[in-house]
Amino acid sequence: MADQDRHEAEPPPHTAKLAGYGYLIFLGVVLTGLAVWFVLTRTS
Repeated sequence: MADQDRHEAEPPPHTAKLAGYGYLIFLGVVLTGLAVWFVLTRTS
């Protein structure tokens, strides 16, 4: 029982790494979207 609780509290390293990459990709998409919107609104 204690093992299960500790496992839930600390995710495996590969899961944390995937979450980190997902966060970076999400940030990149948001920043790219903002840049495109900024350029489109400035030029039109």
